[in-house]
Amino acid sequence: MPLPGGDRIHHLVVGPGGLFALHTLYARKQKVTVADPMVTLGRRDSHPLLRRVRADADRASYALTAEVHPVLALVAPSDVTVTGPLREVRVVKDTEVAGLARTGGVLKPADVEALHAMARDRGRGVPPAEPWGRPPRALLRAAAPRPPLRPERPRPQTPDGLDCLGRRWNFSPSGAEPLQGREG
Repeated sequence: MPLPGGDRIHHLVVGPGGLFALHTLYARKQKVTVADPMVTLGRRDSHPLLRRVRADADRASYALTAEVHPVLALVAPSDVTVTGPLREVRVVKDTEVAGLARTGGVLKPADVEALHAMARDRGRGVPPAEPWGRPPRALLRAAAPRPPLRPERPRPQTPDGLDCLGRRWNFSPSGAEPLQGREG
């Protein structure tokens, strides 16, 4: 999701519980240790990820002129350890993202609609927000099958009407299909 200043956030969740800037971290079957502002994934080096999550939420808050809460969503971790109190950032697993809706009615339905419309406004540089009853697309476990990168096209034919494998093609409304047998 683009923000003013050329930065991006992963997801913006708008609902009765407020606005949340979700930063997703893929941690499948790895231990995650969170010590403000550092996040360690497995045996890798620590990175100050929580600073970025807070900064992204601040930029989204500036763009939308509303309070945006930072959230770090961990996708399928084996274990999560938080060593101390976190400043402003909420750390949740992918299974707990729906719990953001139950944080309390901070926004009225009219406010939710107005903020959703503001987030969809391309002039502000913020693309559409996720609908409120569904987890972000990055957190869905079963990915939909991807369409092919390009549509299947008929093979080029030689002047005698045969392709490079010696097949003649049938161009019908249902699509291009090779005719059975080889032409000699």
